[in-house]
Amino acid sequence: MLVKDLIDYIRKKFPEDIQESYDNSGIQVYRSDDKLTGVLLALDIHEKVIDDALRFGCNLIITHHPLFFKSIKSVTTESFTGRIINSLIKNNISHYAIHTNLDKVYWNKHAQMLGLLNIGVIDPHLNTGYGYGAYGEFPDEPYMEDVLRLVKRTFGNEYLIYTGELDRKIKSVAIMPGSGSSLVEKMIEEKVDLYMCGDIKYHDAFSAEVNGLNLIDISHFSSEIHYMTFLSVDLQDYLTKASVANGIKLFTLANNPLKCFQG
Repeated sequence: MLVKDLIDYIRKKFPEDIQESYDNSGIQVYRSDDKLTGVLLALDIHEKVIDDALRFGCNLIITHHPLFFKSIKSVTTESFTGRIINSLIKNNISHYAIHTNLDKVYWNKHAQMLGLLNIGVIDPHLNTGYGYGAYGEFPDEPYMEDVLRLVKRTFGNEYLIYTGELDRKIKSVAIMPGSGSSLVEKMIEEKVDLYMCGDIKYHDAFSAEVNGLNLIDISHFSSEIHYMTFLSVDLQDYLTKASVANGIKLFTLANNPLKCFQG
């Protein structure tokens, strides 16, 4: 199997034309005709990811976030982007990114992880069946404290930041991957019991609290790293059906740049 064969499958599974206009999902650095030796999945690309790709024998790196969103005018080893490009080319490694198009295809995954029912999309993308984020309902009405425990266990968080009362019962839920603070007002208007996302800002949290909306900040990292696990499963299934799974290594890295200091 060549690198381009797997990329062609990915392009069909996650159409590049549904990504946001600001995005740069797709080919970052490409060696299409190289024989595929292994695939490394990560949220972001950096020097350690490339080192691990070499260590694992992978010549394709797939990340959620693109290496660059805007055009660059020069490639030098004095810049982070330049160093990464230089290292990829030097080591014969291709790099492909699946960002907002992956978010839209996997829009219901988080709701399924939490066992929600009556799942619907928050922000549909035209009439494609794709979109951002999901609404859902718990099959019963757990207390907020129990929901926090469930979310912490499900998403693997060291800690959770939240607003609301621990003894409040929760039925309706909305969950958005990545940065979702800008939708707090929409969730207040729609009177959902609980909204979960990453990167909640203070003033949005304050507005939620005074308007009776419970919030959980599951962190940008925790809301997206599981996408790479789902992607790994899809790619493994494709490789197995293509009868090359035993010859191609598939790894997923999980590195959160934000650390928790507990004293």
